[in-house]
Amino acid sequence: MKVVHICASDIIGGAARASFRLHRSFRELNTVESSMLVRGRASDDENVRVYTPHPLSLRHVFNSEIRRRVQDIFWSRFVTANPVMHSRADIWTGLLSSLADLPCDLVHLHWLGSNTLSVEEIGMIDKPVVWTLHDMWAFCGAEH
Repeated sequence: MKVVHICASDIIGGAARASFRLHRSFRELNTVESSMLVRGRASDDENVRVYTPHPLSLRHVFNSEIRRRVQDIFWSRFVTANPVMHSRADIWTGLLSSLADLPCDLVHLHWLGSNTLSVEEIGMIDKPVVWTLHDMWAFCGAEH
């Protein structure tokens, strides 16, 4: 079985370290062919890949840029009494095109904050998905 773990980082942050330990354990035990797809890599593990956004078209880039700027204005005015971290997941990240380059049987989602993967893209993953909830972001909207 081939598993791709998706996380914001490989070893920076608690959820990242947990996902990295799981990934390394699978590799060491030879039970699962494991790799990671992350926004920021800090380890020297050759099976951890940083995804590079691949825009689908000039129109997509233009629409994404306009959308990002409008949403930046919205999020700059987003004020809540809740002091916990907030992450938006509304901008296309391009991670799916990098995921398509990796053969896998299962996608394991970990911490997706800091715009690692948009909600729309999560719904477009065409492989079975396991999602470890390292916090409550998945069902609390923008709050972690």
